[in-house]
Parts: sequence; C-alpha cells; structure tokens
Amino acid sequence: MAAESEMVEDQILSDVHVTAIRSGISRGYEKGLQSLSRFVVNYQAGERREERMKEESKKDSQDDINAMTDIDGDLVLTRKHKAKDVITIAHAMQTNLQDVGMQVWMGCLLLCNFILNNCPRFENSTVLELGGGTGLASVVMATTAKYVICTDTGKDVLEMCERNVIANKDIYNRRGHELERLVIVRALDWMDSDIQTDESIPFSWSQKDLQLLSDVDVIIAADVVYSNDLTDAFFTKLLTLMKTGKQKTCFITTERRLNFTMTDLDVTCKEYDHFREWLKRLETTSDYRIKQLDSDVPQFIQYPQSRYLELWQIQQISSAHLVPTS
Repeated sequence: MAAESEMVEDQILSDVHVTAIRSGISRGYEKGLQSLSRFVVNYQAGERREERMKEESKKDSQDDINAMTDIDGDLVLTRKHKAKDVITIAHAMQTNLQDVGMQVWMGCLLLCNFILNNCPRFENSTVLELGGGTGLASVVMATTAKYVICTDTGKDVLEMCERNVIANKDIYNRRGHELERLVIVRALDWMDSDIQTDESIPFSWSQKDLQLLSDVDVIIAADVVYSNDLTDAFFTKLLTLMKTGKQKTCFITTERRLNFTMTDLDVTCKEYDHFREWLKRLETTSDYRIKQLDSDVPQFIQYPQSRYLELWQIQQISSAHLVPTS
C-alpha cells in the first residue's frame, strides 16, 4: 500500500485540465492515457478591446464609425478569416514530474495570448521554442511567424508534439506554405551541449535545419521552471543559442508555485527564486536587457486569471559576441 500511495503522490495534474470546463476548454477522451482538449481561439477578443479603446477616445465622432455593434456596444468587424479557430491538442491527463511536458500548462496559455496580441511583432520571424511539450504555443506562433522550430526531448513527447503540429496544419498553413517549411519538430536536450545531426535518428537535425536555426531571431519558452537543475540547463542552452546567428529576443512565461516547506517553516518557491537569480545575473551584464511584461493581456484563449503568472523578456542588446552557426 505504501508503494501504491507513493505512485499516486508522484502524479501531477495541470490546472489547465482541472479547470478546463470552467475555462471553456472542451475535452474528449481517446483510448489509452491520452486526452484531447480543444482550445478555442476567439480573434474578436483582441479586436473588441482595441475598438473599445478607440471608442472611448473618439466619442464625439461616433457617427463617423461605419460599423455594427452587438448588444454590449462592442464593435463587430468583418474579417477576412474566421472569427474563431479551434486548436485540438492531444496530451496526457496526468504525469510524473519527468513527463510534465506532455501536459498543457497555464503559462503556455499566457504565452499563446501574448503571441496573438502581438502578431505583427512576429510576422517575419524565425522562431525557436524551447521545451515545446504538446506543441500548442508553436502552433499558435505558426499562425503569424515565418518559420517555427519546436523543440523538446524524449521520444514520447516529440511524437505527441509532431502529431499535434500535423493535426492543426489547417490552422496555421493557410498561406500556402508546405508543412515542413512552416513548423518542424526537433530534439534538443538542454543537458547535452551537442545537437543531434544523425538523420537516421528521428527528430535529429539536418544541415538545412541548422541553417534555419541560424536565422532564429525569437525564442519562446513556457513553464520550463520547476527544477533548479533544469533551470540551470535551460539558461546554459539559451545563452549558447543567443550567442549564435542573429540577434535574438526571448519571451518566457512562468508561474510562481508557492509551497509550505518544513525546512523554511514558510511558504516559498525555491525554483522561482532560482529563476529570478538567473535573470538578475543576466541583467548585470551589458549584453541583455531584462524586462517583466504585462501579463494581463486580452484572452484570445480563455483561462482563469492568476497573479502568479508572469511574462519576461530577455532582449539581446549587444551583437559583438555573436558567432556564426556551424
């Protein structure tokens, strides 16, 4: 019984799945341990906020606005694309700590909404996602970016990620690009200094992929802070990547997960503190500008608001140390 109890305690369930019904995220179960969740992207969420702000600043010229309004007074605009998209993501309902990448986390939804609120910023970018997990953020990024490289490690995670990328190709592939040119899924182990280039191994990198990697100008990562060792590996890999190819900007979302510990006899979040120490360390250099961005963004994808969700930007401001990608 003790062994069985330990197994149950080791299982972790994301708040995204706990609150799925309240958030308007629908679930449908497949055979086995996987589940399907449908994330509705409501493009009017951002439009309405923008138009509402315009209305408030231009009350005197209301008659000049040639648009229909709904019962709430929000502008309803005609769009060239659908008002909504539905992204279907296969994921695990619960996992051990090692496999949390097979779940969807709140930080990922914040990152998705940030991307959707800043589409022009990423329009011509080549984007690298670190710790892509289920691939949800990469799918959303691919609706606006030029190219997306979604990376993670582990056969099960990578296979699930690639299935999700392919399953949602109609969402992001409307511009006529070939699938393999728009989003690729590749293995990238933060603990390994080398990139796997043996093309006989699934998810390894080809020379064409490495050339694409050298063009990366945006890096994204969601909810990768839950272990100090992993955080160290993440930043070590991130800084290596930032120093190669083009100048880059990295956007990271994280959630402060507070816990009471007997060691401190207090509510703490050691992993988050370790993450902030890394940011402070980078801030003391002349190579990077660190900035916490507003996490209260219009929700194209609905999820419960949380003051513990944070969005950070690491901007490279010095290019003197950049080296070519081999």
